[in-house]
Amino acid sequence: MTTPYTVSCQMVLYVYFNDEDHFPDVESFEKLWSALGVFREKTVVGAFWQHGNPALSVESSRCRRMRLGDLAVFQISGLNRRLPVFGGGVHTKKTAAIPHRDSDFNVTMAEASRGVEGPSLPSFMLGISDQWMKLISETAMLELLQRIFSILDQFKPRYGFIDFASADSAYIGLAYSPMITGNAPLNRYVEEATWAHHVSEGNLRVRSIYWGNYFNRQILNKLSENSCVVSEYRNATRSNDGSKHAHIWEFQNGAFFSLSRSLEDVRPGNAMTLVQHQMLWLHKYLFAAGLI
Repeated sequence: MTTPYTVSCQMVLYVYFNDEDHFPDVESFEKLWSALGVFREKTVVGAFWQHGNPALSVESSRCRRMRLGDLAVFQISGLNRRLPVFGGGVHTKKTAAIPHRDSDFNVTMAEASRGVEGPSLPSFMLGISDQWMKLISETAMLELLQRIFSILDQFKPRYGFIDFASADSAYIGLAYSPMITGNAPLNRYVEEATWAHHVSEGNLRVRSIYWGNYFNRQILNKLSENSCVVSEYRNATRSNDGSKHAHIWEFQNGAFFSLSRSLEDVRPGNAMTLVQHQMLWLHKYLFAAGLI
């Protein structure tokens, strides 16, 4: 009897956009896809489509196997390079104990829709299993994440985050999405319901505090009313000897703040002592600014 394949934990990257007029175009999606080529020869099954393009509608799109990093997947008949492209792909082993929960990879460009808790924003989502993360070095992983944010930042995202959670709490990213799976834990439903409410009301908020946190220019300005939050956080996460305890990636339209130098510091089951100081620091600033 074949042993069911299980995944212990997954990293999830999410970036939300204000609307589909400020959404990655085909060229940018190609750059993202090319960056994913770091997972050499790995394939996903999925499809692409475009709104307003009858030649590549949701109804006409077909699932196919695609190799990550191979730009030939965009050689699609009828593709309009002036329109955003939606869709993506997932990698799930045939022996997966529970599909989605035990998937290794998921990349999705999602259009605005209405989920079980209310309206959603167009978004980019990337989910990677612990097993796949170990296929590349931690340096390569961090470079990939930074590259993704640098590509998406030009479209002035509303907000973004990177979480590292147990598979039954992440579901390869679906537990954070408007189409949240029924098996997700209660706290994910609360997060999604609260986020959907703020989106509906047009409130400037963050979803929560995660290992990685991307704040757009509006959020940064709100946090920096009395001082520059980037400089303050850099000082707060640096030891007297100059060693750094967090990543700060500055972009044209926003900045990324991590709680530590390594995702391993927030691996499910680990004590959060290494990131507690940074988390409390961010919470204090976000709470004072009415952003959380």
